[in-house]
Amino acid sequence: MQITQKEVSEKTGISMSTIRRFENGLTFNLTLANFIALLQAIGFADNLEDTLPEVLLDPYQLFKQQSKQRKRASHGKRSIG
Repeated sequence: MQITQKEVSEKTGISMSTIRRFENGLTFNLTLANFIALLQAIGFADNLEDTLPEVLLDPYQLFKQQSKQRKRASHGKRSIG
């Protein structure tokens, strides 16, 4: 059974023109969320989690950890003399 563009549009909330452009390879700014929604609507997202790398740290925790690292060393005032 083939799913129509209209059905995909209704399932995902993505406009039919965006779906047409995507099918024809003419859309280059499709968001990851929309891409995944399209894959789910046409039944290609079944094993999607198997293709994604395992996230070991929460992105927020990773950001906090990186922000605590020193960016550069400071050099005190130099005397000219």
